[in-house]
Amino acid sequence: MPSHEEIIEYYRWKQAEYLGKYGVNGRVHAHVGCHDSETEQNLFAPGWIRPEMGADRLRATMHDGQERNVHVLLRRARRWHGNISKALDCGAGLGGTSFLLADQYGIDVTSLTIVPEQVDFIAAQTAKLALQGKVVPVVGDAHSDTWWNGTAYDLVIALDAVCQIGDPATLFPSLAAMQPAGGVLAIADHFVSSSSSSIARYYNTYWVSAIGDLQTCLSAIEQAGYRIRLVVDASESQLPYWQLSLAYSSLAEKDRTEIRRRETAHFHSAMLSAYRAGEVQYFHVIASRSKTAAPPKR
Repeated sequence: MPSHEEIIEYYRWKQAEYLGKYGVNGRVHAHVGCHDSETEQNLFAPGWIRPEMGADRLRATMHDGQERNVHVLLRRARRWHGNISKALDCGAGLGGTSFLLADQYGIDVTSLTIVPEQVDFIAAQTAKLALQGKVVPVVGDAHSDTWWNGTAYDLVIALDAVCQIGDPATLFPSLAAMQPAGGVLAIADHFVSSSSSSIARYYNTYWVSAIGDLQTCLSAIEQAGYRIRLVVDASESQLPYWQLSLAYSSLAEKDRTEIRRRETAHFHSAMLSAYRAGEVQYFHVIASRSKTAAPPKR
C-alpha cells in the first residue's frame, strides 16, 4: 500500500488536472461516471463519442455520469436507511460528492481526506456554494478517530476511494465505530479478478493505490460487523466514462502536457479493454450495521 506521503503528493500533482477536466457548476468529482444504457443509448453506440464533440460537451457528459453515480449509490443506500441526515464522505477528494449530498438532499456532510490542499479547496467552495455548516472538510486518516468529533454518521459513502485508503481489515472496523445501529455503508469502486494480475500492477502504479478483489473487500466488511445488503455489478454502465475520457485526452491542452495526455489516453484505453475482458469490474456495495450495534464511542 502506498504511504500517506505518496498519496498526498499524487493528489497535489493531480489537482489542476481534476479542476480542468471535472469542474462543472462548482462541483468537482474525482470518480468515474455511470450512464444509463436505456436513456443514453447514444453513449453506448460505437463511434459516437469522439473529440469532435468538443471539450465542453465531453466534460459536461462525464460530469453528468459522475453525478448519476452518486445519485444511484445514495438511492440504493436509502433502501436500508430512509432517514439519512449525517454522512461521512470518506476519501472526499475535491468535494463533488459532499456538495451534491448537501445541496440536493439536505444532508450534513463531513468531507474526510488526508490531503490538506483538498480541504482548502472544499472550504473555499463551501462558501461559494453557500453551503457553510452543511459541508465540513476535515484532514484526517479514516483508520484513526483523532479527527472525529463523535458525530454518528447515518451514512458512510466512498466513491473510488477504498483502494487508496488502506487495509480493509482495519478500515471498515474504524468506519463502523462511527456509525449508529442501522447505519449504512455505501461503496462504489473498482475491483480486479486477481490482485496479482498485470492490470492490477498497472492500475496501482498509475493511481498510487492498492486495488483488491471484491470478495476480500466483502469479507472485511462483514468482519467489521456489517451485513451485506446489496452488491451490484455496475461495470457496463461506466464504460462510456473511459471513452469520454479518451476523447477528452486528445483535447486537454490547458490542464495537462502532451506527455500527460498520452499517459492518460494509454491508461484509459487499457482500462476500457480490461473492463471488456472482465479483468476489472466496478461494483456498488451497500451494507448496514446491526440494529443492535453499540452506539458510536469516542
